[in-house]
Amino acid sequence: MSEKKSKIWLLTNNHISLLAGFVCLPFTAQANVESLLELSLEELMNVSVASLFDESVLEASSSVTVINQNVWESNGARRTNEIMSYQPSTMVHPTLGGSDAFAIRGFSNSLSVRGVATLLDGVPMNTYSFGTAQYFLANFDLGALQRAELIRGPGSAVYGSDAFHGVFSLSTFSPGQDMVESELGIGSPGYARGHARFSQSVGESSRMYGAFALTQQADSSISFQTSDPNVQGVREDAYASKTAYLKTQNKLSQHWDSEFGLYYNNWNATDFPSFGEAELGSDGVALGADDVSDGQQEFYMLTANASYSWGQHKTFELKTFFWNTDQQFEYQFADVPLQAQEDERYGMSLTVKDEGGKNAARWVLGAGVDKAEVVSTELIAGVQAFDGQKRSINNVFAQLRLPFYEGKLLLDIGSRVDDYSDFGSHFTPRLGLVYLLDDNQALKFQYGNAFRAPVASELTSSGRIQGNPDLTPETIDTYELIWMKHENLYTFTTTLYMSNWQDAIIIVDDSTLPAPFETRYENQGEFNSQGVELESSVLIDNWKIDGAYSFIKSEDKTKQQDFMAFPKHILQLGLKTGINSNLDVRLYNIAYFDVSANTAQSAKKLDTIWQLNLNVNYQWKNNLNLALDIRNLLNRKDPVPSIWGNEEGLPVDGVQLSTYIRYKF
Repeated sequence: MSEKKSKIWLLTNNHISLLAGFVCLPFTAQANVESLLELSLEELMNVSVASLFDESVLEASSSVTVINQNVWESNGARRTNEIMSYQPSTMVHPTLGGSDAFAIRGFSNSLSVRGVATLLDGVPMNTYSFGTAQYFLANFDLGALQRAELIRGPGSAVYGSDAFHGVFSLSTFSPGQDMVESELGIGSPGYARGHARFSQSVGESSRMYGAFALTQQADSSISFQTSDPNVQGVREDAYASKTAYLKTQNKLSQHWDSEFGLYYNNWNATDFPSFGEAELGSDGVALGADDVSDGQQEFYMLTANASYSWGQHKTFELKTFFWNTDQQFEYQFADVPLQAQEDERYGMSLTVKDEGGKNAARWVLGAGVDKAEVVSTELIAGVQAFDGQKRSINNVFAQLRLPFYEGKLLLDIGSRVDDYSDFGSHFTPRLGLVYLLDDNQALKFQYGNAFRAPVASELTSSGRIQGNPDLTPETIDTYELIWMKHENLYTFTTTLYMSNWQDAIIIVDDSTLPAPFETRYENQGEFNSQGVELESSVLIDNWKIDGAYSFIKSEDKTKQQDFMAFPKHILQLGLKTGINSNLDVRLYNIAYFDVSANTAQSAKKLDTIWQLNLNVNYQWKNNLNLALDIRNLLNRKDPVPSIWGNEEGLPVDGVQLSTYIRYKF
């Protein structure tokens, strides 16, 4: 075993010892019978990511979904990024160093790791080096989180450049009452997870939150076929992560509040997918059995916020943050065996908002400064081309909601201007119209524009891909028509959408480039996507049925070609029942149809990808909960599509079993 892998397994063994220590701590409890009485807990939960206001899903002028802890646990999620894989019109693609790329509404390509803004307690996480949070935040452990929100569609009018295809917002555990919780889980293959977290009042005017969580998976020994039929490789897909945070909220006076936070995350991964037969030039990169990559990262963040409230609905907020991440990829080919980069990002924002009250206009005005820097890099014996690159962004934005006809018709208007230190300014508009047919039903029309500015690796170079300093921002326009009906016993949502992506930044072949480059970044391409999303939940006696169907048609209009690595149809179906007052059982299905092994037009068509998960919850005592998860119950090893050149797709593990004990004190 190599020195690097020995370190990984030392971490794994340490994690197992730490997990054992959780046995003496309280574990978290779940309501089970109550969750079957109404659909209001998950389906009707308020959202804030869409507009910076706390509002119901029914009134939000975005395609937004709230996912709380009960939902991701009952779906069998083991890692944070798996929350995304259970959403309509989304695809999570495994990629370098154990990270994942998020594709939304049909746009799966080798750069899908970019274009989704990731937020952690409202702080932007995307790096300047590669324009993504997924490379370094591969698993902010679930035990440290309370809920997630996902916008499918543009969010640049609120969040700027990174929110191109969507927004993935994570909120840490922050309940408003005193409690201590912990969890211990073990499973196959060599899987273990645990956390301890608390919320505690301090005096009469302060509250402290904290969590320590960790997850590990041992060697999964997943075999994969190479382009040579006589050569087979084996991936470990092994990882270990740990997460910690500590926050304080303080009521300084009748009007002033403050909050301070400290966050930490660490990730180590061994033998995950690499570039396969990636299209990095006409001959590709034939890695064979060496088509594996490792990833390591360390992240910490500091936040400090203050707010002042006056009147009934007005608030002034000042938010500041600083974070640093050090990440590294290791590959098994000679010319680029290692890529390492250290990123920093810090910023400040000021917002003033008026919630408006019932049937009154509401508005928010904001301004901010955001600075990002690639502090250091490493590539073979030297540094990467974007070493030391810096960017500063100044922004101003405004959102306005005007109610008409006694609040039955809501008009949302928004815009944002971002001024970049390296290429100038960009204006982003947004428009939404919500017609409340009654208290439980809405018809919506939404238009959103988004842009994504080229990042440091695209402007300079990355590995064997030559950069282009003349790149300009890519843009996308999205139109949506939505009908929603939410009752206590059922919910139904229908969404029609159309997106037009222009000046797309892509990787193109170029045989004239000097070695070692074979490809380069270019603004070249016009893509579009259109589709239908149907979502529903129904309660019949003590049975809850929830499901979604997505039809997606996405194409490269320039080349008149489809996006091959995104499925044309996605079907999700969940069935949950309460056996008695203490026991409930949930089956969850997700299936992908008409999808190819990778992004190439000649890629092999994959068979239907189908996963069936079983979740059993038993409320043994008031505070004690036992859970059993069986993922991939039918032991189907359906390969999933690769955003690089893996000819057969990416094989997955078979049936996985895990058990959890949770207690709430």
